Amino acid sequence: MKRILTIWMLLMLVLVSTYAMAETAVDTSAVMTQVVIWVLCGVLTALGAVATWVAKSYIIPWMKDTVVPWLKQHKLLEAAKTAVEYAEAQLGRYTGDEKWSLALSLIDKLGFDISDETVVAALKAKWKELDLAQVAAGIKDTLESKEET
Repeated sequence: MKRILTIWMLLMLVLVSTYAMAETAVDTSAVMTQVVIWVLCGVLTALGAVATWVAKSYIIPWMKDTVVPWLKQHKLLEAAKTAVEYAEAQLGRYTGDEKWSLALSLIDKLGFDISDETVVAALKAKWKELDLAQVAAGIKDTLESKEET
């Protein structure tokens, strides 16, 4: 606190002496304009420091806790969807085991650990999603309709 008061008193001393000298040699409006500019620069610098502290203390930890895991999950789901759709497009219908191994090899090439349960679960979920989309489009029959015929 003493340091702040010392700085404030020195600033006032400089302002008063500058004003006293400016009365004889310089237009006072130019001096006051410079003082206002320097004060505004100081205020803006302080606001920038506070904004940086807020970002470092609150925003970055929040992003690490919520945004980064969501992005990892989203990346896994998009990779699984791409692998399943590619396997379906390459091998066609009635080749389930070959499509599964192709999807696993594609997801492995993308850098995911295929022994991880979440990777296998994502592949199975996207596989089922594609299966249901084909049933809804009328391309594929459901198991119940196959058993009835």
